[in-house]
Formats: sequence, C-alpha cells, structure tokens
Amino acid sequence: FEVTGSVLRQTGGDFGTTTEFSTWGAKCIAGIGAQPDTLESRTLKIQLKRKTAESNLRRVPEVLALDPNYFNNIKRRCIRFAIENETKILTTNEIFFDAIDDRAHDCWSGLLRLASYIGEIDNAKQSARYLSANAKPDESESIEFLKDVRSFLKTLTHEKFPTVQLTTYLNGLDDRPYKYIRKDGFNPYDLSVKLKPYGIRSKQIKFSGNNIKGYEVTVFQEVFKRYLTEDLSNQEGNI
Repeated sequence: FEVTGSVLRQTGGDFGTTTEFSTWGAKCIAGIGAQPDTLESRTLKIQLKRKTAESNLRRVPEVLALDPNYFNNIKRRCIRFAIENETKILTTNEIFFDAIDDRAHDCWSGLLRLASYIGEIDNAKQSARYLSANAKPDESESIEFLKDVRSFLKTLTHEKFPTVQLTTYLNGLDDRPYKYIRKDGFNPYDLSVKLKPYGIRSKQIKFSGNNIKGYEVTVFQEVFKRYLTEDLSNQEGNI
C-alpha cells in the first residue's frame, strides 16, 4: 500500500510490530554556504555572522556547566506549551499580509498564527518581512540569468538575434554561477537548457542575409513580466 508523508518502521521489543511515523515536522539544517534554491525557497533562513571581538557571549559549554539541563528545560517548556495550547492555536484565524510572497507566507503561516495567539503579531510580521527579504542574499541563478538576458536585449536595435550573440555576451560576464556548466564556457546548448523551462526555443532566423539559429526578442517579454517582479512598464519598448 502507498504511504504518503510517512515511513514504516519495525518497533516493539522483538521488532515484530510495524508502526507508521509521520515525516512532517520542523527541520533545522545548518551549513556553510547556500542550500539548493528549491530548499531555500521553502525555509525560514537565519543568516549567522561571525561575532565581533566586542561581543560578550557565553559559549555553550559554559552554559551547560552552570545548568546541564538548560536546553532540555527549554524543550520541555515548548512541549508543555504546545500540548496545553494546541487547540486554541489551531483555531486562531490565519494571518495574511502582502509584504511577503505566497511561498514565504506558506512557510510563515504557522508562526504567524502562533504569534497572533500570544499577542506578538506585529513583531512576527516585522521578522517575516526582514527574513523573507534577506533569505537569499544572492539572487537565485535563474533570476540572475534572466536579468542578464534582459540586459543583453536592451543593447539590441533589432527584433531578432543569433544565438552566438547572446552566448558571447553571457560568457563575457564575470562571476556568474549559471555559466559553470562546462570548462569551455557557456555554449548554445547550455543556453537552450536554461531557456527551456520558460518555453523559449531557438529557431531559424534571417540575420544579415544568412539563415542561422537565433531568437526573437518578443518571446522574452512575457517571461520577464512573470519572473522579474520589478516594474517593467518603462522598459517594455526596449525588450
């Protein structure tokens, strides 16, 4: 049979009982550098920074030396609060506000409901705005790629262009993570792979009297409007 969102494990003293465990629950991932885009867009990211020389923070061993059960006590208090207030929190009206996008709201919905219940909704909204805006200090590769393509199109004076013009332009840009697909640079195949999810494909075009592979500028307009969220009303004539 199919189990969704669960795993089956053998339990019991003789492991003779099969028990279903839910896989849904809060997870904490700590690491150096960025996580994959699909993961980061579904998380509440807290960026850690190296402390300054003036920072006066106790080390974890020092905390535990004073109270070995310090963290266990925090965990017990959280569990007790959840058990005693579960029904009231779940029946608290969900909070919506426009300062964060839909995916960020999915991540924050439970915390916003909790904050509303304990009377801290304003602080929670402020945190949601800040952490959602700073969840990814560097833009995702896909958005950075589309912005670079748009910058290239602004340099054009015609409505069609050869594939090689765009690949040459992209290869001339420094420190673009989407270019490191192969050692010999970003080629037409790599370009087609990056554009395929947006439904953009090259075609035979007439350019400078030759029939070559290329793109029409107009096919990019809808993609830019959909994925580059800033106001493009004053730029549409150029792309």
